[in-house]
Amino acid sequence: VVLPDTIGGNASLQISAAFTPGVQSGNGSGKDGSNTVSVGASVAVGVLINKSDAHVKNAKIESKGLVINAEEKSEHEVVAKAGYSEGDVGIGGAIAVNVSSVRADARIDKAASVTLTGGDLKVTANGENKFTTTGDAKGDEKAKNMGVGAGIAVAVTGTEVKAVIEDNAKIALKENASAESGTSGSDSTEGQAQDNKEETKLDSVDVTAELKEEQTVSSVAGSAGGVSITPVLSLMVSGTETEARVGKGDGTILTDGNFNVKAVSDLSRQMAANAAAAGSSCGVGGSFSISILHDKTESRLSRNVKAKNVNVNTTAKNTHKSTSRASANGAAPASSSSGDKSGGSGGDSDSEGDGSSSDKDSDKNKSGVDKQTDGMLGGAGKLAGHVGAGGLSTSQLKKDSDNKQSASTSEGGIDIAAAIAVNVQSIEAKAVIDDGISVEAGAGKDD
Repeated sequence: VVLPDTIGGNASLQISAAFTPGVQSGNGSGKDGSNTVSVGASVAVGVLINKSDAHVKNAKIESKGLVINAEEKSEHEVVAKAGYSEGDVGIGGAIAVNVSSVRADARIDKAASVTLTGGDLKVTANGENKFTTTGDAKGDEKAKNMGVGAGIAVAVTGTEVKAVIEDNAKIALKENASAESGTSGSDSTEGQAQDNKEETKLDSVDVTAELKEEQTVSSVAGSAGGVSITPVLSLMVSGTETEARVGKGDGTILTDGNFNVKAVSDLSRQMAANAAAAGSSCGVGGSFSISILHDKTESRLSRNVKAKNVNVNTTAKNTHKSTSRASANGAAPASSSSGDKSGGSGGDSDSEGDGSSSDKDSDKNKSGVDKQTDGMLGGAGKLAGHVGAGGLSTSQLKKDSDNKQSASTSEGGIDIAAAIAVNVQSIEAKAVIDDGISVEAGAGKDD
């Protein structure tokens, strides 16, 4: 855009730039004016940060009842679509990257001082999320000589939902005191006030953290041409932490009703990688579906409690489905074959480095699939370092990559594969009542 040197006083100026998404024909041309190269590429990167905190920090509170609630709800969709039109060479690539960090945190900090005269004490956190990542590079047209379609979908997400009364947070119950005068008389003690202190109890206590999350990662690509090459990758790195905790502290929390500490997580994840290559002379379809998952759900009671009913409960539901598909159609077999065999380059990757002492034994022993997977996880680890939630970190991803099951069989490692699915998953669910505390149930109003 070139602007004029001067603009009139009553003039208006509008500058705009427009991009029309879609598949455009290649602008290269051969001698006859026909298209030679057709390129359709799409890159979509989405970053979501959603934090909902409800904290009682360095504060003094005196009230009848206290309710602290944090809620977050996130729906994040990142989609990249691409393809190519007819040409001698058709190239279509779609890359979608989704990086999300979400948190709901309800908390009474250790520096807080809370004095209650009754009522309900509630500390609750709720999270509900839906993440969708799609890389779609399906080509509907056929390139004359070569067709290349690549679909990549990468999702790195971290979620924390926590309801916490921290260690040493002061939770006190104020006594209701009344003074009753004795009857008059010569005895001086009869005129003294008799203090009657009524024990204060809460109506109920509820410390609950609940998370529901759905996640879908999908990559698909198709190509057609004389030589057709179609690689696809679906990569999911996801971590969640759901925690309900009553930390250590002096005294006893008394309630006429129920004392509930509850952590609930309901997680559903689906992955799909689908590669289809149709080449009249050669077709190559490669599909990777890789997931690293860390999920922790925990409820914990670490303070003296006296209540009608005491419940410390953890429920963790986790569903994960991963599908990797690849198909390739090449030329029909020739009617006759020559006796000469081509001198292929198979095994060149194993021979690189000419056996020098600088080659690490671990790398030398890894299969081609292991090396490819490590490379993909290395890139995801860099993204994980920026999430800062759900227990994800660069070092954790490196550890997962090093400790994953090797892609090998009794015949050796896998160096060539059409469809690969790798899943490394850690699920932890705990419900804990700590040692050394007093928990008394059956002490409600009716007792």
